[in-house]
Amino acid sequence: MAPQDSAGRIPKHSFIISISVLLVPAILGVFARLFIRLRIQRQRPSTDDYLLVVALGFLLASIIIMYTEVVDRMYLVFAISQGMADVAIPADIIQVSYLFHLWSDVCLLISWCAFSAVKLSFLFFFRKLIERMKAWQLYWWAIFIYTIWVQLSSPPFPPSPHPLIHPHHTSQLNPLSP
Repeated sequence: MAPQDSAGRIPKHSFIISISVLLVPAILGVFARLFIRLRIQRQRPSTDDYLLVVALGFLLASIIIMYTEVVDRMYLVFAISQGMADVAIPADIIQVSYLFHLWSDVCLLISWCAFSAVKLSFLFFFRKLIERMKAWQLYWWAIFIYTIWVQLSSPPFPPSPHPLIHPHHTSQLNPLSP
């Protein structure tokens, strides 16, 4: 175990185990829902089912990216920023930091897509429940339009005052450099 693996409030090993353990109910929930819908109720898949499968795909992609590209760099960059004495600073620390921020943003965007797909799945599920009530359908359309508007108009994270700077252009970090 590397010294940086214990940086932060959650050790790296515990972080990976907890994310993996919490992923299992999500996968089982999607498969259970599809099994009940397709095998027990003998219904064809509908829009809410497809959106839930898309959400699961986004979730899996986000976690795979997090495990392969983010976690190691995250603990290393955090340990260095906290000044841990026994952590060796790599020669390409700017590249490591740049890639950590880049991939963590990608991971966050994909997670945002998963949450959005789950929201839309719930909306389409409830649409089937109220399909015979005209007054409620107007309410559903208002909520649907509002949800789409909010999803498209709000970023998944606040904009950074400093956009990602390519590591080969580190002179951009220093406003006094030519």
